Amino acid sequence: MEYGAFPTAAAGVPTFESAPGHPARAVVDAAGRLVGLSLEARLLRGSPETVARVVVAAVTAAQDAAAAGLPVAGAEAVPPESADAARRELADALAEAELEAERRLSELRVLVADLARDAHGR
Repeated sequence: MEYGAFPTAAAGVPTFESAPGHPARAVVDAAGRLVGLSLEARLLRGSPETVARVVVAAVTAAQDAAAAGLPVAGAEAVPPESADAARRELADALAEAELEAERRLSELRVLVADLARDAHGR
């Protein structure tokens, strides 16, 4: 499920977008102004910092495509360095999510140990 929509480009007005298939997709006009944004539901389950980083990466990739004059024709419209940057951002977001999950599991282990101690009257 995606949130957001992409506008239909007016005749003769080129638009540029970040790579399709990422959790955040941005569309900008030739001047680099944001005209569309789409977020996958799974992205919204991340921390606000992760969401912000991924959205900024998508907008930057679309703006880079506009600056390079690369109209959208699928994933090849994104300059390779922008695609690499987006992959790094996603890898960073995944690593952050894994660390947060481990932190929460650690907290749960402490809580369970405390409950077990309380149950045994210690």
